Amino acid sequence: MKGYISLVLLLILFSGCKRQVKIDNHFLLSSFDTNDLCLIYLDDNNLMFSVIKEDVIAYLKCSNHIYIIQHPLDTMGQPDGHDPQYFVIDTAVDYSDEKMKPYSISQSRFEEMLKNECQGKS
Repeated sequence: MKGYISLVLLLILFSGCKRQVKIDNHFLLSSFDTNDLCLIYLDDNNLMFSVIKEDVIAYLKCSNHIYIIQHPLDTMGQPDGHDPQYFVIDTAVDYSDEKMKPYSISQSRFEEMLKNECQGKS
């Protein structure tokens, strides 16, 4: 399982020069004015909605889900590398509704879902 996370982290690190990474028709990673990536949802009218704020450090799209690891910002506005948060984003959900914002899950649940859905993918 650590191999999955390591490969996903390397993917993000090597694509760090890009300002935007399109994941699918509705999701993209964007850095806007900073180097920190955030996950953006584009609705059918191309309006943008923030789903996960910076700093997304890794992602993997697998089937109907996007697996995200994020370093949340600390009180000084800097990414906190000591306490990563884990998200599983359902690509069928319309995230333009503020009530549909995802919540973080435990690392063990994240790894279990990743293993079950993304067997053999990196």
